[in-house]
Amino acid sequence: MWGAVLVGAVALLGGTGILALRSDDRAVENPSLFRVVFPENAEAARRHKDIFSRVPQERLDVTKARRQEAIEEYLARIEARKDPPNETADMLFALGTLYRQEQDFQNASWAFEQITRDYPDSPKFLPAWLELLTCYEVLDNTDAIRRTCMDMMKVFPPDSDAYRLAENKLLKSKDLEIPDPLPVPQNAGAAE
Repeated sequence: MWGAVLVGAVALLGGTGILALRSDDRAVENPSLFRVVFPENAEAARRHKDIFSRVPQERLDVTKARRQEAIEEYLARIEARKDPPNETADMLFALGTLYRQEQDFQNASWAFEQITRDYPDSPKFLPAWLELLTCYEVLDNTDAIRRTCMDMMKVFPPDSDAYRLAENKLLKSKDLEIPDPLPVPQNAGAAE
């Protein structure tokens, strides 16, 4: 009985193209689903390698052009000042992200700084602070990092993650060595 179940299961799998059993108990692959696509010769292997390792330059150029168009559209809408505040903050965040993708961290920091200064009620407020710090770190602008961390510590409550992040970055930027807590003496209870 188990042999019939095994043959049935293997035949069922064979229907999917994995493996089939013939009546004479020999396993065969289903050739229609298992095709090997290897190059036939060295020239074909070189062509395959060229195709799969080629960087699609035209696609990168199109993406860059689209980002530039989007940057111009966002700038025009932001300068028109016709959108509600939350939408403007969202557009500024998208603008900063596009600038960051273009490796233009100076303009990206400008966009994120606009959000931190003018849109405290926006959902993009905290992410804009974090992106701003990242831009200044990439620009290696320690003065701006310190100023931003100090501003974050004024804006966010001391028990928040943003405050602790700013505090840690501020301490690291001053190259202060933070000591470990002092150990408790072992015989402190015996002296009293």
